[in-house]
Amino acid sequence: MIILLSIFGFLQPLRPNNFEVLELFNQKLKLDPEAIEGLNFGLTNQNFRVAVDGQFYFIRIGTNLPDLLCIERDSEEKFYKIAQELSLTPDLLYCDINRGIIITPFVQAAKFGKIMGNWTGEPKEVIACIVKTLKRIHSFKAPDSDLIPYPLRILDSYYRIGKELGANFPAELSQAVVLAKSLDIPFGERVLCHHDLFWTNVLYDGNKVWVVDWEYADWDDPLYDLAGFCIKQGLNAAEREIALEEYIPGFQNNDRIKFDKMCRLCALNTSMWCFIQKKIHPDSEIDIEAIGKKHLTAFWQLASPM
Repeated sequence: MIILLSIFGFLQPLRPNNFEVLELFNQKLKLDPEAIEGLNFGLTNQNFRVAVDGQFYFIRIGTNLPDLLCIERDSEEKFYKIAQELSLTPDLLYCDINRGIIITPFVQAAKFGKIMGNWTGEPKEVIACIVKTLKRIHSFKAPDSDLIPYPLRILDSYYRIGKELGANFPAELSQAVVLAKSLDIPFGERVLCHHDLFWTNVLYDGNKVWVVDWEYADWDDPLYDLAGFCIKQGLNAAEREIALEEYIPGFQNNDRIKFDKMCRLCALNTSMWCFIQKKIHPDSEIDIEAIGKKHLTAFWQLASPM
């Protein structure tokens, strides 16, 4: 605890500038950017759109605090390349694992899903399209492993890290963690999962869905990834029902119970992520603490008869 706190006292998120982006393009891709535009989204990283000879590129430069958010950069590159093989994400033109840098073509596409409470199209059609993409992601099976299931590892890690950093966890969060560990979820086979299907990471170009930002990807039970899509997109009960039916046509009651538990676990993990982010980025323009409280409330509200 003392070591982590003392390190945190000296670490601040790195903020790259346009000169650094220019240097990366000159040295790594041998390209001379004409324009560099900062993209105003993403707390974990800094993102830019770069214009070169009428073509656009995306560059992400990671912060120096990935461990506090349970981001494994070396795993990200591995999972990104799998997603690339599945034609789900843009080609990886350059990657620096240690610094969390990736450069890809810029996807000229609209964000897709339930954006700020408003759907980009008919809810059932949009959900069906995203679920179809999820199934493609989940088609890649994991190697055998004895690791504790991903959601429970994250639960323990976020709770420990948040406590060590002095994050402003609400009093009832400790009780929620204890309850989450007692949910007795029957975790199934592990597959490639994205784990961050927030609407900024799901794009639609009119023909296909693109999924970007694979830094939280890992091997996991696919229903947790489906739950993550529902929680991060803010789907209501009826919309979650549509998502589950699209994923498991004619699902049984035990599927619903498992899915509901996964939604609760995802809401709690997302809540802790928010409080940790607030500690790391206290001056953020986004009211990330309010989002954390909202997800903690969702954890209690998502309870269903067992």
